Amino acid sequence: MLLGALGGGVGFALLYGLAKLLYPGKAAPFGMGDVYLAIFIGAAVGLVNLFPALFIGMLMAGIVAAVIVVGRATGRRNTPEYISYGTYLCLGTIVFIAMGGLG
Repeated sequence: MLLGALGGGVGFALLYGLAKLLYPGKAAPFGMGDVYLAIFIGAAVGLVNLFPALFIGMLMAGIVAAVIVVGRATGRRNTPEYISYGTYLCLGTIVFIAMGGLG
């Protein structure tokens, strides 16, 4: 469990640092709350299950983001600029566990 927490924390801290470098002067695409959430998810599912659990959430967030981008490109009004990334990380972990991922 400790290795899972460490893996999630280090991985997302590196992504957070990269996002800060790529988007200077702007808000990073995700915040430190997502880093803390990855630490918690890593502690909950362990190092072996960390990537599949987070990947499902990232995939869900990517699909929703793509739908938003298409909606904005077609001129649809009232499309959000941001999505809550942590929600999809949690949902992906729940889906992973519900599919028997920890068994």
